[in-house]
Amino acid sequence: MRITVFGILVLATFIQVTALESVRLFGVKPDLVLILLIFYAFLRGTREGSFWGFVAGFLKDVATGGYFGLNALDHLAAGYLAGLMQTVLYKDNPFVVATITLLICLFQGLIHYLLLFYLGIFISPGVGLGKIIFCGSVYNGAVALLLYRWFFRTYTRVYP
Repeated sequence: MRITVFGILVLATFIQVTALESVRLFGVKPDLVLILLIFYAFLRGTREGSFWGFVAGFLKDVATGGYFGLNALDHLAAGYLAGLMQTVLYKDNPFVVATITLLICLFQGLIHYLLLFYLGIFISPGVGLGKIIFCGSVYNGAVALLLYRWFFRTYTRVYP
């Protein structure tokens, strides 16, 4: 099972850095790796969410060549938070998962913004918080609404 999840994350990372560059709306693109991580963590819990969040962030750091460890840290936190939602929310409703995805993407984006600020990289709050984080989170929520039903059916068929 771990090989399958790792393979899906590698494939999603590859798609993220290649094909999704052409699917930008208002300057932001969907974060497929984060969306799949939230789905998986929401179904499996905090332990799996944290572990795979770190792995997904590490893969994104390797693929993009940015500040090494930054994505690993904020994806770990996002995976843990998505895993916390596992016990209290209904898993079969795509609108619930889309809302969770939107909120967790806002949280992850804010952590990423604060870590960049801590490293001495200043991004204007209007651009960083308004355009990139908020618009990206709404975009990720919309993509999650479209993908979750397929993911849930596939997941429950493969891992009963």
